[in-house]
Amino acid sequence: MMDILKKYCAHAFFILLLLLGLATSRTEKINRPTAHLKHPTATARVNHRVAEPLERFHAAFSPDDAATPAVEAEDDLNLSGEDIELAVENFTDTDVLAALENLATRTKPTAMELRKLLVRRWAERDVVVAAAWAMQFPESATRSIVLEQVSIAWANSDLARATAWLRDLPDGESKQVATLAAAYEASRTDPMAALEIASQLPPARERDELLTHAVSQWATSDFAAAAAWVGEIPESDLRQEMLAAVAVAASAENAPAAVTFLVNTLTAGETQSRAAVSITQRWAQVTPLDAAAWVSQFPEMPARDAAVENLVGLWVANDSQAAMDWVNTLPDGSLRATAINAYAASLPQPDNATLSR
Repeated sequence: MMDILKKYCAHAFFILLLLLGLATSRTEKINRPTAHLKHPTATARVNHRVAEPLERFHAAFSPDDAATPAVEAEDDLNLSGEDIELAVENFTDTDVLAALENLATRTKPTAMELRKLLVRRWAERDVVVAAAWAMQFPESATRSIVLEQVSIAWANSDLARATAWLRDLPDGESKQVATLAAAYEASRTDPMAALEIASQLPPARERDELLTHAVSQWATSDFAAAAAWVGEIPESDLRQEMLAAVAVAASAENAPAAVTFLVNTLTAGETQSRAAVSITQRWAQVTPLDAAAWVSQFPEMPARDAAVENLVGLWVANDSQAAMDWVNTLPDGSLRATAINAYAASLPQPDNATLSR
């Protein structure tokens, strides 16, 4: 009996040691720092959900191919954009070029996003060298991507040198992409410089959208100067679009001046109507009565009807009684009819009994 008890105790002790060993091993595995994570702050941000994917991510794109075999199906890594940015933070500066070379032939989304982030990081540290490296690629989607990232970084650090570099690039799609990127960056702080950069581009939808965006940025700080600049554009359709953009941008600070400019400067038509709607939407959210007074002075035209419909729709949503009171003050005519129809259409269950026709 004693022998049996001794054997039982021995087995129990062995099992206990085994369990303790497994628990210790598991704790060490959980607490062990993830390989390749070199940035202490970034390491602290890695949670258990992304630790293993990040490990495989660095294995896939490591410059040391002998140590870690390349992973072909990088899309299977299932990393979000934030995870990819975290992974990029953990590439040392000396590894960036090797990683980019590893990525040269890869075209899947994860690899493409990683290439963009790595090129931007490199260009932010040494833009001249990064720009020279980017020029090795033939005209292609890859060349456009890398030149775009270099251009953004350079425009943020030294816009004058970036502009000179862009001017000297050989003509091609990649030059257009890089120029657009630099101009959009410049428009945030120097819209006049952005307009000058954009002027170097050949006529195209992308160029016109850039010009409109840049002049909108300018109009928020200097309405008169932006309007005068646009007035010199010889292309009629583009000039109308940009004048409308100037009016809408200026309405945030001075809606009365913006609408006067809109009525007196733009030709009646679709562009004017769209601008009128945009201004009305902004104005009605702040002072609907003032916006209504402006709409009432509009001559009978499609722009007025569009503005009234938007004004009343927004007003009903915020204060249906005030909107109804205004509609009932309007004299008989087309303006009143448009306003009544807009009011009725804005109600969940229209009740026109309170509106005197």
